Amino acid sequence: MEINKFIEEIKDYYLQSSDFNGFPVRDIKEKYKIKIDELRKILLPLINDEKVSLAFSNNPYIKQFPDLDIDKQIQALEGSEVENACIYPAKKYLSQMVDGKVYENCPYTKELAFGAAQIDFRAFDLTILESYINDPRYIYQDDSIGGYIDISDKYSLDEITQLPEQDKIGLQTFGFCHDETGKRAVAVLLRYLKNLTPKHQIIWKSKELNSSCKLHPDYARRVAGDWEMGGISIFDAILEEFKLINKMCKEINKPSLFKKDFNEERPIEFSFLIRTTTKEFNNFIHTLDKMISENLNGDFFKADIENGYIEKKHEDGTPKGSIALLESWLKKFYIISKPDLHKELLSPFAEIRKKRTQPAHSIVQNEFNPNLIDEQKDLLTKTYNSLYILRKIFNKHPNCTNINRYLIDRKIWIK
Repeated sequence: MEINKFIEEIKDYYLQSSDFNGFPVRDIKEKYKIKIDELRKILLPLINDEKVSLAFSNNPYIKQFPDLDIDKQIQALEGSEVENACIYPAKKYLSQMVDGKVYENCPYTKELAFGAAQIDFRAFDLTILESYINDPRYIYQDDSIGGYIDISDKYSLDEITQLPEQDKIGLQTFGFCHDETGKRAVAVLLRYLKNLTPKHQIIWKSKELNSSCKLHPDYARRVAGDWEMGGISIFDAILEEFKLINKMCKEINKPSLFKKDFNEERPIEFSFLIRTTTKEFNNFIHTLDKMISENLNGDFFKADIENGYIEKKHEDGTPKGSIALLESWLKKFYIISKPDLHKELLSPFAEIRKKRTQPAHSIVQNEFNPNLIDEQKDLLTKTYNSLYILRKIFNKHPNCTNINRYLIDRKIWIK
């Protein structure tokens, strides 16, 4: 075996493969008809000279992690696990041998060509997502922990509305991350960034952040292949409360309190702000009010109004709104030790309604305000707490004995 040609073959296999793959040790043995001990002797000096490196992970066919320390590679080389390893050109060797101009318009493909680890991530300003969220030709989904982007089939066959070739992209997965101040950003693994077209790699590069960020803890678990139940976002927790309260209504033989639980049709605006502008914040408030106040089901109160248990009008004769009806119903059927707890319980719903009506009756200039994200988080927290207490009140009914295990002992993420 000619060593220089062998190293060149390892490099070419890596660069020409579909996914920057390593050359499996078992294939090397088969091709050159050599035994493992002989291959160990060949690889030892090449590892020491940083010409090649070995990957021993549960999926060694892609370079998931940076090159192991040389001492650790040599130690593993002597063990039986080397039989299942893959051989890669070392990062130092690639820096000397790869022509970077080939990847000039594909910065993330270039990083992998120069030996970066595939599950290394890059952080981006949240606004990178806007063009995909706002273009109906893309499918955009996220759960505030991670998400994906794909192309909608709806426009794929129409020559007028379909996306140009350079815009036909998708991201199998992306996540969220946070800098040291807690500011949110988008996180994408190099493994998926390399699949973007050259146009979109350059667009994403222009939004890349230099600050040090940490992956959202639950997204980091997903990257590691741990899909067991972890935490839950504040948004999913709110939707889960809708669903559970409606289930309890059924158990006490009443119509659902909420017309919809939105678990199948989550509004795109029901998420953390991408830009902290008054326009985007007001869109969020508008959506949240529609999901709560406008979503309260009048049929829930109908029988109790007809039977005279609660009044449908205020003392001055004006009709009660949905929040006032719910307050009256709670006062009638649930005795709470704290006198004003009913009003306090529903005050976040009233606050959201008030915030919605303010821009509805005036022209509001769009302004940038970084503090709006804190205001949004505060409203979400108060909304969830009210729904949680409301669910606990319903749970006092003798027919409502079940507590949703989905929410018990789970961390609710508000970042």
